[in-house]
Amino acid sequence: LIDTVVGANQYTVTGLKSATTYKFALRAFVKDEGKIYKTYCSDTYTTATPTNPVEIIAIDNEVNLRSGGTANIQWTKSEKAIGYVVYVSNTGHSNDYEKISVIKDKNTTSLKVSGMAISRPYYFKVRTIFDAGDHYVYSDFSNDRMVINLPL
Repeated sequence: LIDTVVGANQYTVTGLKSATTYKFALRAFVKDEGKIYKTYCSDTYTTATPTNPVEIIAIDNEVNLRSGGTANIQWTKSEKAIGYVVYVSNTGHSNDYEKISVIKDKNTTSLKVSGMAISRPYYFKVRTIFDAGDHYVYSDFSNDRMVINLPL
């Protein structure tokens, strides 16, 4: 028994371990004319979402006036990760990021992006993928890093 709650239709549990699946069961009580009736709902499974994102530590870029720019994005490794997802935006607005790569190797901590337009900003973010048994969960987004490929 975690707690007894009266008059509420939601409950928050704190202190859960990230990327761990928990099973909860709810028992409802109804009081009618002095008698208490108990019911059960079905079991509920939930996974605590990891919040500690990786950090982008470097972006090395090169410019070729014919083929455009390239950027090599590097991030810190997450020990419990099974992979990473890399996103890009041209504006840096949080709702403007687009997935550009899913990396299914926990040891790969960099990505080379090519064909980038000259003199245009690119903002990159990374999320960590964790295995939660029957599904995957993702960390929060990393810090964002911006690169502009400028001709010399």
